[in-house]
Amino acid sequence: AVFDLGLGLLATLWPDIYASLMHGPLHPDAEFMIRRTGVLWLVFSLSEFLAFAKAPRWPTSVFAVGLLRLMDVPADAVYLVSSSSLTALGRASLIFAPIFNLAAGLYLINAWRKRRPTEE
Repeated sequence: AVFDLGLGLLATLWPDIYASLMHGPLHPDAEFMIRRTGVLWLVFSLSEFLAFAKAPRWPTSVFAVGLLRLMDVPADAVYLVSSSSLTALGRASLIFAPIFNLAAGLYLINAWRKRRPTEE
């Protein structure tokens, strides 16, 4: 959640820095999409914080965050193969992110499935 918060703030408030880390100089037409993606990361971070805080009373939130993690797997893979201007950091990030998101998503969904029957 903290990582997604930082990523979301970076992309939303300073898209030029995000672009330079991931792609090189910011193309003027790309700023709006970077900011849009940043806002999505901020909402994702909020859902992670809520799931962490409310899991004992609202275990479905853990399932929801797991699904959101799995949603990023194909999105990051498409980002990786369709971008022609990735930096070394950008390429490494987009190789690691789907692996992490797949593992985290499956772990969270499995944890939700194994919860005690009295929960929820």
